[in-house]
Amino acid sequence: QQAHQEHKPLLVLVVKDDTPLCNKIIQTTFMNQPYIDRINSEMIAVIVNYEERLSYPIELYYTTHFPTLFWVDSANETFLYPPLYERNISVESLVIFFKSL
Repeated sequence: QQAHQEHKPLLVLVVKDDTPLCNKIIQTTFMNQPYIDRINSEMIAVIVNYEERLSYPIELYYTTHFPTLFWVDSANETFLYPPLYERNISVESLVIFFKSL
């Protein structure tokens, strides 16, 4: 709702419990990185836990790879860019992504 009201895209990270790679990517890719201010100002970031289906409609962002990172248009719920999967979610890939915008 917030993304729709503010006309901002969603940055959706889908994680799964007991997946060490999910925890590592959150810690290394989304903590204390130069692009975090840009994410916070230009997007609405959401972490979706695969097991918590009551809190978020997982069918909109279904994946069998964990973690998965989606960029979603909040107005029509379509993907803005191809998703990143597992080890492809990195500081380097996000720096490249933001340079391309």
